[in-house]
Amino acid sequence: MNDFHEANTVLWPTEHASNGGWVAPPAGYFKVNVDGASPLDDHRVSGVGAIVRDDSGNIVAALSKALPSHYPAEWTELLAMEQGVLLALELAIPNVIFESDAASIVQAVMHDPGGGETGHLIQEIQKVKSSFSSCSNFFSK
Repeated sequence: MNDFHEANTVLWPTEHASNGGWVAPPAGYFKVNVDGASPLDDHRVSGVGAIVRDDSGNIVAALSKALPSHYPAEWTELLAMEQGVLLALELAIPNVIFESDAASIVQAVMHDPGGGETGHLIQEIQKVKSSFSSCSNFFSK
């Protein structure tokens, strides 16, 4: 059991950097915060949400969606990132920062060539992200 827990901690770290709260993006940028939620039991659906704020902290747009099924937490966080990226694209935001509390998802989107069972989602996010003038990722708690 310890080996299983240790292996999963390495693959999907649970520790996140904390900046002590929301911080506005630099002037001329928008920040898109994304998050996913997966129920502890398999009988309810997962959900995702995203909120877009300008450099003054004003809410520009937000969304929340129930997913059609129950998904593992990692998938839910990845689907939340996808929805945030698509929302920013729809709003035609040129300079954007994406923020997620899932460090492993941010790392996958930034560095993964798109293989494995989530490869199609990672590739789609990377493709859409390339359409922004300036785009960056980071994570927070």
